[in-house]
Amino acid sequence: RPEAKNLFDATLDCAVREGQYRFRYADPWDLWEELLPEYQARVSGIARRSDSLSLGSYTLGEFNRFYAAVLAVGAAHEHLCWLWGQRQSEFPIRSAVLVWNRPRWTSVLSSLSGIAEEKCRAMLSDLYFAPEHSVDLHVHPFVPLDKGRFEIALAAPFPLHSLPDENILLVCSVLRPEVFDAASLEKEKELIAKLTGELSRYSPEGPVSLPKPTPDIDLMIVDESDATIAICELKWMRKPIRSGKIPHSDA
Repeated sequence: RPEAKNLFDATLDCAVREGQYRFRYADPWDLWEELLPEYQARVSGIARRSDSLSLGSYTLGEFNRFYAAVLAVGAAHEHLCWLWGQRQSEFPIRSAVLVWNRPRWTSVLSSLSGIAEEKCRAMLSDLYFAPEHSVDLHVHPFVPLDKGRFEIALAAPFPLHSLPDENILLVCSVLRPEVFDAASLEKEKELIAKLTGELSRYSPEGPVSLPKPTPDIDLMIVDESDATIAICELKWMRKPIRSGKIPHSDA
């Protein structure tokens, strides 16, 4: 968009070279705010769960707003690095990873997302990479660079190519299993409500409780014109961790 292009150019015009492979620029608030609606729409577009879903001290809706702010900051930085490389004929390798201290991350993301700093600190902490339990940098994109977790690094390509709602549920399964278990119980209700609306012409009914040990019926639908009853067991598709399997699962 012309507005975004002008803001990228204006930010880069004021950027300062710091050595052969590093540059620095002032916080581009206008640019971040210009990019934010696009990334809010992207996060909302791929979310499969209700915004009201509790993830502990914050909801999934609040996390999505927080993550859209992360994406706006990351996208701006990644493109500014590319533009600097075009202008200078040298990609700024030493600036490719964004390193801020924890208060700055919290303050910027809180201001962009409209989420209280206390909740932003909790979400930031949940996304810290830790070798003992982290899967990869798509799930835990923030890397603490010291024991006190004061200096935090972010490589923008990882969050930009992640699935935030899937990833934060995976994080909860490790850090707060009780929250994850409660969220899992809500999935069936959400899915049945959605299917009931979309299949209303087939008289959907469910779940139907049956005497033990017979399994309950998750959903039952009727096609009168074909004299057919479908008795359904609902499954929630798992999003694979390995990137090579994701396209097949999406299909």
